[in-house]
Amino acid sequence: MANHYQKSLGYSSRLFNGRAYSIYQPQKEEHPYLYTDWTEGEINYDNHKFDSVLLLYDLSIDELVTKYFNSDDILLTRNKVSYFILKDRKFVLLNGTVLPNGFYELLYDGTTKVYSQRKKKFIEKITSSEVDRNFEEKVTYFVYAKGNYHTVKSKRSFLKIFPEQQAELKKFIRGRGLQFGETLNITLVYLMQFYDRLQK
Repeated sequence: MANHYQKSLGYSSRLFNGRAYSIYQPQKEEHPYLYTDWTEGEINYDNHKFDSVLLLYDLSIDELVTKYFNSDDILLTRNKVSYFILKDRKFVLLNGTVLPNGFYELLYDGTTKVYSQRKKKFIEKITSSEVDRNFEEKVTYFVYAKGNYHTVKSKRSFLKIFPEQQAELKKFIRGRGLQFGETLNITLVYLMQFYDRLQK
């Protein structure tokens, strides 16, 4: 796959024009990445689509990394990445919105949209016996509806977005037994699919 990808580029320098990047060396099993290993994915970079590209997504700096012909690691220019796909998960670059500029996972793409943003924060604790390093992950969910982006953390914050449809949405939530905890990503996708059907 990698050889096919390199050949398809025609050894173009279009994709390989970022800065050098150093792979994080773990102390134990901690890492700043979405996936621990290099993953073949699709990327739209500088208005060109590339398939079967080896990628790492560094959540601690919200940057995308690729390999230069299986040797040097390159930090891609973020503003040139319109989207990338890893293991069927699509991430898009949002710039110029009320949200902080960066990559967001597109969980649902209808008339309304559901996004998540993942961040990893480096934590270092010094004990009497060792230095313990870890990455603390935080996920924030957003709904795009009625021309605005809304942060959703709970059932209450979700229903506030749709005051006119609260009765229908509450009934749907009860009927499906939807939860607003660890499965919030799934819940929001179901809800926005249902909401979009209500608007037709």
